[in-house]
Amino acid sequence: MQSLKPLKLNRTELVETLEKLTRQLKAGTLGYEDRQWTVPEKIQTQIDLKEKKGRLTCKIKLRWSTLDDYEAESRQEVSHWKDRFKDIKKQMGMSFAALAKAARQDTFPNSDMMQQFIEHSEAFQRLADPDWKTAMDEYRDHIENLQRAVQDKRMQDFQHELRDLKARKTICHRELK
Repeated sequence: MQSLKPLKLNRTELVETLEKLTRQLKAGTLGYEDRQWTVPEKIQTQIDLKEKKGRLTCKIKLRWSTLDDYEAESRQEVSHWKDRFKDIKKQMGMSFAALAKAARQDTFPNSDMMQQFIEHSEAFQRLADPDWKTAMDEYRDHIENLQRAVQDKRMQDFQHELRDLKARKTICHRELK
């Protein structure tokens, strides 16, 4: 992932940086370091302005597919990964829902339910982006705690770990998507 390091610019420097970005977007190509991307006509855009306690934050987020810039073989590989990732997330969500249902009924999941969730989680971890290492390490710790809680028949710990896993998912979706 390419990322500009945080800079402290004066207003004129900021305007010049944004104008450079604007010129690139208008021309239909965006370049950074040694990379160049094609800019489509339609761009998913999010602009957030937020003032809180005497501080203004402005976030500009642009998103589009870069698959058209890939070689055919690489494009196919990325598409295949996306399909597998989407499928395993769906399966993991269903197995998590089964565990959550058991927890709401104050019962422990049977060994098949637990094993299915662990297998889906392991498959998810294999497909996870390397940039997610810290989050995945934390996720793995919660899975181990969940397993111990079920093995030791500690209902409150089982329910607590499920809440922690749900919170971790929310944080990951916010920070890593």
